[in-house]
This record gives sequence, structure tokens and C-alpha cells, in this order.
Amino acid sequence: MRRGVLSRNLDALIALGVAAMGLCALVAPSLFLAISPSCLITTLTGHHCWGCGMTRAVVAALRGDFALAWHYNGMVVIVLPLLCVEYFRLLRRVACSVMRLRACSVEMPV
Repeated sequence: MRRGVLSRNLDALIALGVAAMGLCALVAPSLFLAISPSCLITTLTGHHCWGCGMTRAVVAALRGDFALAWHYNGMVVIVLPLLCVEYFRLLRRVACSVMRLRACSVEMPV
């Protein structure tokens, strides 16, 4: 019984963190960019990887500046929709485990 309470508390904390990061990306994108780490491959090799600029591209797209998002990294048109789907699936899963709703037992289509 104790393990279940701890697990739900941890799930709630994870959901809060994920929701806070999403809100930060929408409300204060400059803060989100300041706290995101730099690219490890670029730091080690000096060359850009295929994902370089993706964080800036996603933040620009969330702000509605799609031309700038495309300029940062063109793969944003693939990554952003997938990221949004996974973000809401994670929030739903965590909310279901915290609240234990019967309506959450229905599987989402993949």
C-alpha cells in the first residue's frame, strides 16, 4: 500500500514537471532556451548534428513563427507534431495513474 502512494506522488511530481516545462516553452521561451543544454556533439566535435537548432525551432513554432522555425531546423515539421502527441500521452498516462479514473482504461489509438 505504501508503495502505491509513493508511486502516485512520484507520478504527480513528474506530471507537474512536464507541464511546467511545456508552459515555460509557451510563456517564456527565452527562459526555456536559457536553461536547455547545448549540443554535446557540437561541443565535442565542433560540427553541427542533425538535431542542432531543434529546441530553438520548436520554441519558434510554438510562438507561431514557422519561418524562423524552418530556418533553425527544417525537421521541426516532423518532430513538433510527434512531440505534441507524446507530451499529451504522457500527461494523460500520469493523470490516469494519479486519479485512477475508469475512463482512462480505454486505450488511445497509436
